[in-house]
Amino acid sequence: MKSTHILIALTALFSLSLVACGSAGIGSFDVTEESSEAVITGGSGSPLGDFLPVNNLFPPMTLTINLEEELEEQNAEGAKAIFLQDLKMEITDTKQPEGDTDNFDFVDEVNVYVESTKSGTSLEKKQIATLKDVPEGQTLVTFSTDKDINLKPYVEEGMKLTTTGTGEVPEDDTSLKAIVTLTIQVL
Repeated sequence: MKSTHILIALTALFSLSLVACGSAGIGSFDVTEESSEAVITGGSGSPLGDFLPVNNLFPPMTLTINLEEELEEQNAEGAKAIFLQDLKMEITDTKQPEGDTDNFDFVDEVNVYVESTKSGTSLEKKQIATLKDVPEGQTLVTFSTDKDINLKPYVEEGMKLTTTGTGEVPEDDTSLKAIVTLTIQVL
């Protein structure tokens, strides 16, 4: 059954301290982190099969990046801007018993948005990544990302990534994780 609203409420939690000080001469650096694993409940687990509701089909996945620690490792004292460089999702082995081969065939399209978690924010919800035309049998998919949206204001207020998309309920339980690369421009 197709849906117009599916997928993750990927919550990006950032421990940070953005300080307005100088850097050690580097202009930017990349940080790549993996989210916690999430499990999508498949259709065969219910007598309703594909008729299960598919809103928010991908459960929340937590991504933690300690920005203060990352800046310290680079001898940098503050972030000027943060940009999404790369976003991938990968099927994991947890819900693949022997003989099972899960993949992203159940996904048609996914749009990823950044939002502030602060009540009354003036920051607008913005689309930052898209996945379309998933080739058959893929266990790792790469999103097209908008590398021009500065995520720093969202990180400072508390940032969450939400999704909409279309697809079907997978045949059986499917486990996955997100892999995110951020480019951090330093002061």
